Amino acid sequence: MDGGSRVRQGRVERLVLRTLLTIDFEDGSVSENTLPSDIVRCCCIRQQGCRDGQHQPGSRVKVQWSDGEIYDGYYRCISKTIEYTVVFPNGTSARLPRADLYGADDLVPPEVRRRLRKSH
Repeated sequence: MDGGSRVRQGRVERLVLRTLLTIDFEDGSVSENTLPSDIVRCCCIRQQGCRDGQHQPGSRVKVQWSDGEIYDGYYRCISKTIEYTVVFPNGTSARLPRADLYGADDLVPPEVRRRLRKSH
């Protein structure tokens, strides 16, 4: 899938291991894909503070968002994920998680098969 609701064939060009952080923002929203570089300040709970960007769960953080604004939140956890760069026949590309991709040996859900039939 192309990250939206469309199903298209493509070729995986590159794999990148990404480190993502989960942040609970004070407005009640949650981000599970914040980049470590987006944290501009942290107030880690323990006296020794953060070591090499290893924040402590529950610590207050300030996050610079894509709109340029800085938002207050709480660091929850870190996760590692593989991001796949897929190139489509028309030359466009998309960066997608594995959950959005189906390989030749994967069991494709019926809804996705229906979308594939409609697109051909």
